[in-house]
Amino acid sequence: MNTPSNITSASATEAKHARPHLETHTRGQNHSAVAGAAYRLGIKLYDERAGVWHDFRKRALGEEIVLALTVAPQGAPSWATDPAQLWNRVELAEKRKDAQLARDYRIPIPFGLSDQHASAMAEEMARYISRELHTPVSIGLHRDADRDALGVVKPNEKQGFHAHLYFPTRRLSDLKGGDGEDDGGEGGSGFGAKLSMLSNKRTSIIFVEALNAKWAALANQYTSSEGLPADYDHRSYKRLGLGIQPQPTVGRHVSAMERKGIVTRKGDNLREALVMAKVFEKAHQSAIEAQRMQAKADVIREAGMTARTQTQRKSKKPGETRGLRMTPMHRGGNSRPTISRPTFASLPFQRSIVSMVVASTPAPTNFEERRNFDRALALISIIERAIATCNSLLRLMEKYLREIELAKASRQEAAFQVDQSRRLREGAKLKAKKWVAEHPWQIKLATVPGLGGARDTHQGLIAAIQFHDRHVQELKQTVGVHQASVVEMGRTVAELNAKRTAALGELRHAATNLKKHPVVFEKFLAALQPDERILVKQQLEKFTMQHQPSGSLSPVDAPTSSPSESSDSSTWTDTSSSAEENVLKPSPFSPRGQSR
Repeated sequence: MNTPSNITSASATEAKHARPHLETHTRGQNHSAVAGAAYRLGIKLYDERAGVWHDFRKRALGEEIVLALTVAPQGAPSWATDPAQLWNRVELAEKRKDAQLARDYRIPIPFGLSDQHASAMAEEMARYISRELHTPVSIGLHRDADRDALGVVKPNEKQGFHAHLYFPTRRLSDLKGGDGEDDGGEGGSGFGAKLSMLSNKRTSIIFVEALNAKWAALANQYTSSEGLPADYDHRSYKRLGLGIQPQPTVGRHVSAMERKGIVTRKGDNLREALVMAKVFEKAHQSAIEAQRMQAKADVIREAGMTARTQTQRKSKKPGETRGLRMTPMHRGGNSRPTISRPTFASLPFQRSIVSMVVASTPAPTNFEERRNFDRALALISIIERAIATCNSLLRLMEKYLREIELAKASRQEAAFQVDQSRRLREGAKLKAKKWVAEHPWQIKLATVPGLGGARDTHQGLIAAIQFHDRHVQELKQTVGVHQASVVEMGRTVAELNAKRTAALGELRHAATNLKKHPVVFEKFLAALQPDERILVKQQLEKFTMQHQPSGSLSPVDAPTSSPSESSDSSTWTDTSSSAEENVLKPSPFSPRGQSR
């Protein structure tokens, strides 16, 4: 069973809408072009080939059918806009028993549009198809059913429109300027060559993509003009990178049975999917609410910690050291000082490494030990923050690297389509060149009145070349957009890696100085997670390799070497750097407190 389509994250909600669908009607499936047109237009038509009437006038215009209109290219014969003549001529043009007769481009109309705006959008889409393919298009704008597939009444805001754009599988043979004459065409039908590019899935993908993109642009145009969300996208959930699956489909016959109260297996599957969708939606809402409450609690807690820190700073007496609670004997006596837990308000961990080291290390016995211990704790704080920074930056880098891979894949797909369109364009050029070479007299006589067939054939070949060339240029622009995205995200990754390199430099210097306090250093290593311990040791080894044994270290309390002076010049493309600095490899450590 498929996952219901409404199981998704909040960021994906905008993408949840129906998409257009292109369907082919053939005689092999007992389809009739005349019957198809009568149903979509809600009219009565006589099928001259079959000798039968098709009457769908019970679908009253203005009620179930909002708009019934047939449009044709500029200069088309008068019969091209008369459904009775048009669709009988379509039947006349086809001789094969399995011939493709017509195509139905079914488009959803956005919710919230009025009858007038829905009609305008459907007509604009139909005229676009008519211009591109040089063929008539019959428009049937229908109101959606007031009940869903299971017979449940839909709310008013979910009752909209859908349009059937029904057009032949052939182009008009002669466009003479509207004088009503034609050259006969295929079998005297007035239709010319087949629109063969739509007969093959491999070659039709470019035009169907253009159709769907046009639909999305019109949907956003009309919704934005009405103040509605303009979030329509023709791409599939998979291409958008959304983990959404469509709901189970039941089909027309099962839907009719369910509406009559007859329970079916497919209907049960859909009901189960809808129930699970509500369960997941409630669980998702609960998770979001819990995250919001946790975020508010974190803000309040951090604000309180910051206020306490500022109060401690204001009340600290001269001679006191932060993090130490000193007795009067501490200022000159030999009494053992009492060490309290230091407060580091900005640390990202609820239980810091500093607190664990304080709890496990013997307290200092004199002032010198206390001062060195306090310095060691400050170094541990620097290391802890550096590890947190590296974790955060590494996660961002990995996220951008994944997006780069997706952009590269999209670029390669677009480049592949460019090559396909170029091959189709070259094939169209060769076909036109061959036809011109084989018909020199027809070209010369093309301007003679009454001999327009050769002219139309030649113009059709030229139009095919122009059509493929437009798609080549559009796809080249798409390749450029994806390439620019890859470059920009690569720069972002490089900037993040530079910041991570600086954080590693701070970690390396602080860890090197912390080694001068062996007891605290051992307790510090014991408090680290295994992967964090590996990272610290690797940075220490790197420092040893970069500096001569006789080289002096910076002061314990204030390392003076900047990250740029630490010779840590690795970048995100440097495959020779160590594992923890190569962002193309898996993360060697994860944030404290999370599962690994």
